[in-house]
Amino acid sequence: MKRTFGILVLAAVLCLGVMGCGGEQQSSSAKKTKPGAGGGPPDVTTAADLAQEQDAQPINPMQMNCIVCGERPLKGDLHADVTVGNQRGRLYFDKQECLDEFEQNQQKYLDRLTQ
Repeated sequence: MKRTFGILVLAAVLCLGVMGCGGEQQSSSAKKTKPGAGGGPPDVTTAADLAQEQDAQPINPMQMNCIVCGERPLKGDLHADVTVGNQRGRLYFDKQECLDEFEQNQQKYLDRLTQ
């Protein structure tokens, strides 16, 4: 009986050692990301996240995709300060080409914000 109990305790200790006591460890090569402000998936950056880092006001805090191409992630250094109605704020883009397209056809893309 004592021997069986000893074997069970030893097996439990070995299992805990192999599993790391149930705690999850992230490898150093794993990408660390912060959750989006909108409660979206951790790899999504919202306009609110970027604006907070820049002490700016986003035109749409929940913006996660580029208004021109629909892709992500948004980049903090690619933005335009715009006015929609009586609201002024920052609109973010995912690549320089989209920012350039927006600047050439601003009204086309601003109309999308009011729909």
